[in-house]
Amino acid sequence: MNTVLKNRIVYIPIEKRMREMSAKLLVALELTRRDFSVVFGFHRAILANLSNFPPGAVLFKGMNRVQEEFMTQAMPYEHVLLATDEEALGAGDAKYLTTEIQDNVHKLIRLVLCQGETQKRGLATYKNFTEDQLSVVGNPRVDLLREPLRGVMDAEAVEMRAARGPFVLINTNFGATLSDRHSIEEYRRRLITIGWADPAAPESVALMEAHIADDIANVSAIGNYVRAMNSARPDIRLILRPHPSEDRRHWLTLSNEVGNLEVVENTEAGPWMIACDLLVQTGCTTGVEAAILGASTLSLITQSDGDGFWTNFLSNKINPVVRSIDEAVDFTAAKVDRSETYAFAEAERGAALADHIAIDLKQTAAEKTAIAIGAIGEETFQCPAPEAFRLPVNLDEHLKRTVKRWVWDDAKMDMEDLARGIVNLSMLDPELSKTETVSLGWGTFLLRAA
Repeated sequence: MNTVLKNRIVYIPIEKRMREMSAKLLVALELTRRDFSVVFGFHRAILANLSNFPPGAVLFKGMNRVQEEFMTQAMPYEHVLLATDEEALGAGDAKYLTTEIQDNVHKLIRLVLCQGETQKRGLATYKNFTEDQLSVVGNPRVDLLREPLRGVMDAEAVEMRAARGPFVLINTNFGATLSDRHSIEEYRRRLITIGWADPAAPESVALMEAHIADDIANVSAIGNYVRAMNSARPDIRLILRPHPSEDRRHWLTLSNEVGNLEVVENTEAGPWMIACDLLVQTGCTTGVEAAILGASTLSLITQSDGDGFWTNFLSNKINPVVRSIDEAVDFTAAKVDRSETYAFAEAERGAALADHIAIDLKQTAAEKTAIAIGAIGEETFQCPAPEAFRLPVNLDEHLKRTVKRWVWDDAKMDMEDLARGIVNLSMLDPELSKTETVSLGWGTFLLRAA
């Protein structure tokens, strides 16, 4: 393990622009104002070029088998390895949080930026991380929900209500079994490839099958809920936001079947959650974000098992849960009609959130992340010129041959995207705008203090 960051350089790969870009860009901006240089962008371009880049810190989005392989490849080039867990925000159990994390990855990683005590406890208990490898900083995705960015979402929400009137929002997250990119069998193989499931371990296989069965049941539950709402309360407008990895045709077919469902795609969740009368979901991370925003949220869980796979998700622990379609319809009608009689223990929600996500009203998670990274670095360093970070011609040819179109579409960003992101995030602190950006090609950029 490389333990000391000799160069004030951090590499931040992005795989899913819609989900990752804003929060990780905020971290990048906090680093640049602390005199770090940051290479930010398309994960395939950054990870494939670590042998050529100047030594720095590499911030991985997780610790599964594929990421462990990239970490192992980076080790000989004196990079210091850091990690977050992009999937942690929605998981509600310390052990479940570590499902795909590899048993020996702790030997490679200098520091994990934990979002809360639950994650820290899980990594120490189940994956042998030591105290000095774990720093609780919060989750930068939650930073995006605070003022003044919250005010921007509020303004967008007002426009949505004016355009559409009252509505119920449905957020889905069924990319496992409702995908236009892979079959369910291919998804099983993917879980095995990344180390989420071990085909030689019966308990692991059982968890995988429970996950898939849960996903299938939730797809059915949302369809049945929409049909029941259309029958019982056709006057209530429903708006469904599918996960980007889902097959949109499924929901468009459902929309054509009923008269009160609109499908909206490729939009930020925040304004929709604020604008709606009620968010209905089945364990989605947006249920956590909605709870933090104070939006009315419902977990629809129709599976018969009382302690099944659905209990692994934080959203189902901090929001009201209904166990039947009829109850969901009644709950929805009561919310829209402002006659709800359902109670929920807010103190219980607050305690669960506090243990899961560290939220500091005086300091953002992005700031804490940058400070934690800075604590393992040298005090002074002259960053090489941008030419030192340019992608070589042979790498360009390699990426053109090997990158699938949808992988690129999920991640790609250009200088305009970056500029808009910086302007937006600078609302949190105008000092963040003092950043110079240089395009390196393939949706990858060098950021440094202006």
